[in-house]
Amino acid sequence: MCRRRSTPYIFRCKACTPFSIYRADDESVFNKPVERRLTAKIRTADGVKEVESTVIDYESPRLGGHFMKGVMPYYPEIWVFMPYSENGGIFADCNKVDRSTMIYVTDGITNPNESDLTAEINNRCEFKLNADGSYTMADGLYWSNLYYDNEKDMFMTDKACYDITIGAPLTTGVTEVETAAKPVETRYYDLSGRSISANTNGVNIRVDKYADGTCRTVKSVR
Repeated sequence: MCRRRSTPYIFRCKACTPFSIYRADDESVFNKPVERRLTAKIRTADGVKEVESTVIDYESPRLGGHFMKGVMPYYPEIWVFMPYSENGGIFADCNKVDRSTMIYVTDGITNPNESDLTAEINNRCEFKLNADGSYTMADGLYWSNLYYDNEKDMFMTDKACYDITIGAPLTTGVTEVETAAKPVETRYYDLSGRSISANTNGVNIRVDKYADGTCRTVKSVR
């Protein structure tokens, strides 16, 4: 009997130049995936509720960011590319869910009992990098779904997610023994994923690769 081999995720990087397609098991592009725990609040017309979910994170210093699944609690199957930001964190901008729905970053919904979108739309949503490796959404911002209501002939939103914390990796792909061992290869990248020298000023991403193929990523500022 033949056992079917699981197919790796295929990522299309529209933010990359040129536009490219990558296999998630390509160790020259991606670190080994980790899981993170997400906590957030969702505001709807019925009120506010706290939610938790599991995030799958494929980090790619070469592509300059993270591919994450589960960071939108009300669209858990959507993958989002989170590029590195200038301050060492990550950010997200608008994301398409389907042909009629987009996710926008807004500064809130002025009246949670109404579905009408009455908030300003921002260009991107910043997530601060914390000392433990977790990321925290900037205060005062919402991830809101935006869709067109044909009956009312207007754009509307009925969900707004905020106070998002993407927890530290639950599994790092590097054991304590491996961390103590010396890497067999070390590379440095800038925020756009370009290879740089170790003494380049600015935000640097150092990727240590070990003999078993696992990687450890460390961000630093010179």
